[in-house]
Amino acid sequence: MFDPEFIFKLPMLTFLSKGWWGAIQNQLNGQPILCSQTLARCAKYMIGETTTFGEIYLKYGWNLNITVTDFSNADESRLLNYLTTPNVLVWSAVVASCAIPGMFDAVDLMMLTDDGH
Repeated sequence: MFDPEFIFKLPMLTFLSKGWWGAIQNQLNGQPILCSQTLARCAKYMIGETTTFGEIYLKYGWNLNITVTDFSNADESRLLNYLTTPNVLVWSAVVASCAIPGMFDAVDLMMLTDDGH
């Protein structure tokens, strides 16, 4: 990640439209201006596709905390960590935490199930 060329190898942000005028039109139409899938792809690459909060705690002893807010109810926040959501995939929590209305689409939290998916 600290490689100066990393951002060119795997960009974290891409616009859904061409140019500033397209971004303004998206905003006026209630559409996001940035691509959630690009951010998710980058988060999966950096964190791992199946890494959970519980796994991070067991492997490193870290109590990683990520806060997310319900897209439909901005007053309702949740603190995600190995105690509250041990099976939630960390990459999905990162993307959900970045899902600012108007900037990104809303994102569902993903969980690792018993079959590994």
